[in-house]
Amino acid sequence: ALDTALDTALDTALDTALDTALHLGDALYGNIGAGDWLDFTAIGQAVNEASRIEALADQLDTNFLVSEAFAHAASLCRPHLRSQERHALRGLDREQELCTLLKPNGWLMRRTYALWSEDVSILE
Repeated sequence: ALDTALDTALDTALDTALDTALHLGDALYGNIGAGDWLDFTAIGQAVNEASRIEALADQLDTNFLVSEAFAHAASLCRPHLRSQERHALRGLDREQELCTLLKPNGWLMRRTYALWSEDVSILE
């Protein structure tokens, strides 16, 4: 399943301004709230670690990062990943290797920018 997820990402080439981090671990998730208000959320060490990995995307000039744990589990996709070296994650006592995705043509995935404007309103 993990290999399929990464293959899907390769197929679509993920040319996006959205930063994405893939990590593997346990998390609790569900709707939290009361009355008319519910918010879907996920909590746990794996969620915190994924958030800290995603926060490194700007520093590493990429939109897509994969944790060491995810890369190890998705072993068939390892040839499509390129190491971004080992990094310390805020609040964790160990460094871990982070990887980024190679596009099918072999180029390292780098941040792409687009200028756009959109009027966003929240409906209640």
